[in-house]
Amino acid sequence: MTTDEPATSPSTHVLGMMSTTIDGLDFIASRVFDAPRALVFDAFSDCAHLAHWWGPSGWTLPVC
Repeated sequence: MTTDEPATSPSTHVLGMMSTTIDGLDFIASRVFDAPRALVFDAFSDCAHLAHWWGPSGWTLPVC
């Protein structure tokens, strides 16, 4: 699968909706955000962003 292909069918990609599927040993979680692709990628891959939203309120992210 390339990064341009959706993990689920396009009809399930409604803004803000999250879908999950299991395919063999793969667990796939998909969600559509109203944000530029680069910003969403940074939110998941850059420690400066990740530390602000990962886990419940009050948790820290000592290793990233």
